[in-house]
Amino acid sequence: MKTKISIVIIMVLSIFLTGCSLNLDIWDFTDNSSEKLTPKQIMEEILDCFEKKDAERLKSLFSEKANSNEDDLNNEISEAFDFFKGNVVSVGHVYGDRFTAETREEYGITKKNILGEANDIEMDNGKVYTIAYAGWEIFKADETALGVNAVTVYKPNTYDDSGKIELVNIGSLYDID
Repeated sequence: MKTKISIVIIMVLSIFLTGCSLNLDIWDFTDNSSEKLTPKQIMEEILDCFEKKDAERLKSLFSEKANSNEDDLNNEISEAFDFFKGNVVSVGHVYGDRFTAETREEYGITKKNILGEANDIEMDNGKVYTIAYAGWEIFKADETALGVNAVTVYKPNTYDDSGKIELVNIGSLYDID
């Protein structure tokens, strides 16, 4: 009898633990697709969108909230694509990660950020870029903010006339009430 109960408990725990670990390792950023992306895969998608100048696919990675002002998002993407000149020759490193931004004892995790970066993106014209993104995997206060909310493209160690690093932003992580 103890053996049967132990087997049932082990099976239930196996199913529960496997299910939980799968949910932590994947994230669905698409409304009408079953495609699951990790934070690193999101960064790879963003980089691919820049290489192919694919604005529609890039917009699909952004949150509903970021897409709510479509004109601004379209203009910012267009500006970023214009800034990102040349053809990619090599990419130094691509990474993605997530971290808990806020936990409340009575609610559990209420905010979890996702972020990624592709650095040392060398172009055929000699320019070097970095692309970084940030967003929310969990944001209980506003579910429309889930997904990518901000992408920044910049040229490391390259400054404009006013001494600021040359960069272009798409969206904003901080436009959340």
